[in-house]
Amino acid sequence: MDSTLITQTASLLPSLLVMEPETSQRKGIAVAVLDHVHEVRLTGSMAEAIRCCMERPFTVALLSLDLADPPSWEQLGAFRAAAPASRIIIAGPQITDTGRLAQFGVRTVLEQPLDVRGLLSVLSEREPLP
Repeated sequence: MDSTLITQTASLLPSLLVMEPETSQRKGIAVAVLDHVHEVRLTGSMAEAIRCCMERPFTVALLSLDLADPPSWEQLGAFRAAAPASRIIIAGPQITDTGRLAQFGVRTVLEQPLDVRGLLSVLSEREPLP
């Protein structure tokens, strides 16, 4: 009986995909969020993140992108196509083009270096799907 309760409780927590090129940053994020997510999958590239999303969906994706770099917008578009139901959080320089972000269903940008408390706060929010 207790295991059913744990499973149901755990399933209410989000699953998190983290795309961060820096290995130490990926591991630090995983350690910080482990108690606040159902599961966490770490990737070092956008191509790997897209492959992961095609294998199985994730509730939330934390993507480390510098959207001042034009190819990053293309990568974001490719990710959104692969993960249409995932809530996307961008970790990178602050972006003021909220209209363009909204086109990709992005409502949250966290500046780097990443504030773990800010990330945990965002993960605890129940945001509608894109």
